[in-house]
Amino acid sequence: MTLEERLDLLLFEIEGRKVKATASADKLYPHARLLQAQLMSFSGLTNSLHEGQESRVSIDYDVTLPAEFMVSLTALLHKKFPYIQLSWKETSWQSGVDAVSKNESQIAFLTNKKGDSAAPLIETFFLGWNDFGIFAGKNSPLQDLNNLGKIEFRNIVQLIPKSMLEEGINGYTRFANIYITVSNNDDVCRLLAQLGWAMLPHCDVRQYVERGDIKQIYPDFMLNELKVSMVAYYRPEINRGPAMTYLLSLLPQLSKQYFT
Repeated sequence: MTLEERLDLLLFEIEGRKVKATASADKLYPHARLLQAQLMSFSGLTNSLHEGQESRVSIDYDVTLPAEFMVSLTALLHKKFPYIQLSWKETSWQSGVDAVSKNESQIAFLTNKKGDSAAPLIETFFLGWNDFGIFAGKNSPLQDLNNLGKIEFRNIVQLIPKSMLEEGINGYTRFANIYITVSNNDDVCRLLAQLGWAMLPHCDVRQYVERGDIKQIYPDFMLNELKVSMVAYYRPEINRGPAMTYLLSLLPQLSKQYFT
């Protein structure tokens, strides 16, 4: 006897030409209604979350995230989901983690702060390392100096993207006695043609190096070897719609392309 046949015997009985509910069915009915209501409520909650994510994907990111990574991810998402409203927002580490934990953002690309702990429900994906170098303008006198040490650099103006200085990213700190804060890496590269030096991520200055506007210099101190570890923070699977599922599937390949 199949399970369906057993349920028929348990729940229904035949009197003449009529089918009546059994006493067992009367007892089970309130429980079945409650279970149905709970399932509908749960389904509505998950559908609401997914519908919201299908119309909008909010991404928080750190200023050190490679621009080419952002461009590729945006283009691939738009091609797959052309009607998704994609929103990128620059943020600090703590603000980004908080936004993901509260489901205000679906994902955050941030520096890997091992000393700090994210919310317990947040999952992570290690993207890789973002390499930094020290750069100066193509006509800078720093290009002609050998064995550059700390003394030389302390006495030459340093150009620093403001957001990096405020965030204190993985040891990225003011090093020179005199420094100028600038809004972003592009402005730093333009100013290097006239003065100073700067520590910048290789991925964001490649076009300026290829044009010959700036050159990497190699001072004799450890800061020249700075590497920033990058991580993606995101919510568990229950909060994901198809767009977020697709986004996460892109990370392994994109991380190989844009991080070391």
